[in-house]
Amino acid sequence: MGPWTSALQAQPLSVPYYTGHIWYLPKLTAYVNLWWDWRTTHATELNGTLARYLERTDATLSIFHERLLLVLSRAVDAVSPSPGNSPSPYMQELGR
Repeated sequence: MGPWTSALQAQPLSVPYYTGHIWYLPKLTAYVNLWWDWRTTHATELNGTLARYLERTDATLSIFHERLLLVLSRAVDAVSPSPGNSPSPYMQELGR
């Protein structure tokens, strides 16, 4: 994946504590984000939209398996990645 096309006029948003990139697309009045599904990838290293497969210590490579998630929404919160964990069953107890 390369940069967004200039026709979209993509503007990066700064999100505290998030190392990824969320973009605002004024032409679509929407927010967009994309990221590798780190739970399913077999890559050695993920950096933005780059997935690298490096040689293991036994000189073999992982089998190529990727899933890139692209989310487009008018709500900025909807394009943030979710950790995928279910909420703790002790949330009520912790709240007290």
